[in-house]
Amino acid sequence: MGSNGFDFVIDSNNEPYLMEVNPRFQATLECVRFVTGFNLIEEHIRACGGELPRKVPEPDGCAVKMIVFAKEKSIYPDLSGIEPIFDISHKGVIVEKGNPICTVQVVAEEREKAINKARQIVSEIYRKLEPAE
Repeated sequence: MGSNGFDFVIDSNNEPYLMEVNPRFQATLECVRFVTGFNLIEEHIRACGGELPRKVPEPDGCAVKMIVFAKEKSIYPDLSGIEPIFDISHKGVIVEKGNPICTVQVVAEEREKAINKARQIVSEIYRKLEPAE
């Protein structure tokens, strides 16, 4: 009942494999809203009350969400002007290796375009990082 997440991994042959099922909100709920307008939190609350959606909207495009992690201890750069990124810290903050820097979320008409655009943004973020000593 409610919102359940199904985690898949795509192999080198583009075949999906189910890894786990999680009975909680998914980290991709924003992606679903971006391409369908469907608010999973509202639908979860309704489902817990016994009201299931009559129809789930068809997606209009593809959404990609990438969390950017520090490859080394770094000084947080000025990320203003880079769209669309979320979960941004203040410029000058020290980010330890392996800690998240920000989240990139992109919507495009096709999957490959969304992935490529997100990768370009991630590369731009990495170029702006400076090592911290």
